[in-house]
Amino acid sequence: MVKKAFIAMPVLLFLLDQYFKLLVLKGFSTNTCPGIRMLMNKGIAFGIANNSIIMNYAMIIIYILLLIGLLFFYNKYNKWMGIYNYGIALLFVGISSNLVDRLIHGAVIDYIDLCIWPVFNLADLSIVIGITLLIVFIAKKNF
Repeated sequence: MVKKAFIAMPVLLFLLDQYFKLLVLKGFSTNTCPGIRMLMNKGIAFGIANNSIIMNYAMIIIYILLLIGLLFFYNKYNKWMGIYNYGIALLFVGISSNLVDRLIHGAVIDYIDLCIWPVFNLADLSIVIGITLLIVFIAKKNF
């Protein structure tokens, strides 16, 4: 049961993130704060270097290298280790979804606006949670 959820969770998150991005591309917006609004981010975290085409291409290369690295680490530690596996899966889905954006649209599509934080998306949230799970895994393993 756990492994079925492990397989379904990343696929569902990827599809959900891409669906919301499609909605905002078609004009969906709540016009509220907090709410949903579209922001095209060609840069990196928090919109740094947002108008740089070079940064977009650099991020595509970095995303591909990260995905290869994640596959390597996942295969290296192939046994089921709960938090580790979910952390890798969340990172993989977040990076993959943002990579698709950069390849198709030339920028990452952000849509969640909390008004007190830069606009982000479900893929970004998956990356943050994935990194947090891996930090917890490493901390538990070392202490």
